Order: sequence, then structure tokens, then C-alpha cells
Amino acid sequence: MPGEQEAYVPVKSCQSRIKSAESMRKKLQARGLKTNLHSAPNDVYDAVGIRIICGFVDDVYKIAAWIEKRKEFEILQCKDYFVKDLKKIWKVYSIV
Repeated sequence: MPGEQEAYVPVKSCQSRIKSAESMRKKLQARGLKTNLHSAPNDVYDAVGIRIICGFVDDVYKIAAWIEKRKEFEILQCKDYFVKDLKKIWKVYSIV
């Protein structure tokens, strides 16, 4: 409606993935670990991943802070860095 402001949404897109059994097996083998159903959940920390795309760097930190406060998640490590390719630079905040 005219005159109404839309709520600001910091998340521009969100993608998820589950690592395939083959990819998990290769990762375990590369680390010299057992490749069975019992070791995979304990030794592969990126079996499930979520990529959240934000429009602004400040939003990256707001989303990261929200994730880090959640009791449902156990945070093992965080990495804060920039990635540059031939055409652009983007901010990455990785939480494992």
C-alpha cells in the first residue's frame, strides 16, 4: 500500500546442502580415518551446510551473532575473511 514501508530483510538468499556419502567417505579417507556410519557423524563437521547471502557486511555480522547465540548449535570455529576473484571481492564469515 502507498506510504507503507517494507520490513528490511538482511538475508538475500539462503542455500543448503547435505554432503553426499561418497564425499564424506573421501574426506574420511583423506584424513586417514575409518569410513563407517559411526565415525562419519563424529569426524566430518561439514556434513550439512547452509550458505546465507547478505546484501551488506554489517548484516553478515548480525546473522553470525544470531547463529552464535543459538543454543541448538555447537560452534567449533569461526573464520572471518575476504575472497577475491578476477571481477569482485566478497566477505565470508564461516562458522563450523
